[in-house]
Amino acid sequence: MRHRTPDCKCNNAAICKVKCAGWRLDPYSFQAIVCQFFFSFLWLIEHNQLDNAITYGVIIFTDYMLKLSGDPKLQSLREQGCLNPRPQSVTDELFTGNEFFDSRDMAQVKYEMLRRVERDGHSISDAAMGFGFSRPTFYQAQAAFEAGGVAGLVPRKRGPKQAHKLTTEVIEFIERVRQEDPSLRTQDLVDLIRERFDLVVHPRTIERGLARSQKKR
Repeated sequence: MRHRTPDCKCNNAAICKVKCAGWRLDPYSFQAIVCQFFFSFLWLIEHNQLDNAITYGVIIFTDYMLKLSGDPKLQSLREQGCLNPRPQSVTDELFTGNEFFDSRDMAQVKYEMLRRVERDGHSISDAAMGFGFSRPTFYQAQAAFEAGGVAGLVPRKRGPKQAHKLTTEVIEFIERVRQEDPSLRTQDLVDLIRERFDLVVHPRTIERGLARSQKKR
């Protein structure tokens, strides 16, 4: 028996788009796909069309895959490791009102976050929140940009390395970010070091390294 596409397709798609916009869901994200299927599924149950749910689910999934495969920039960002996993968290007006700014591009998002602080005078907390990041991530991006320019904002794909002793460069990095933000916890520093240097260090290693640095002064 051939299943007929539910008449509710257009209506439910429209409803879902409104709800996704209200919840700031990326229309290509897994969450948005689940949301769309959920509301459509409820409608089908209400109208005793349960057997059409499977057909409709296949339609949604197929449409999702076609959108992904038909977007070369999305594929390129994913291959380069620059795809922002949470584009819906970018709420700054630059990315909500201009197609030139792509919230999926991690390097572009981080660069504009830095520019908001350096050029526009926004606070670090406000800028980080507006671009979907934490303050520690802001400091990591700032250090990466100072060291390597825009290229430094591109995530590196190398796997983490184990560090038994902190180098002078790492110690200087820790002291600089702590001076900029004294509220950073040791675990925040662990995350920053991993992101900046691809090093995995224990919190106690950081504490001992800082203590040795203080004794040398």
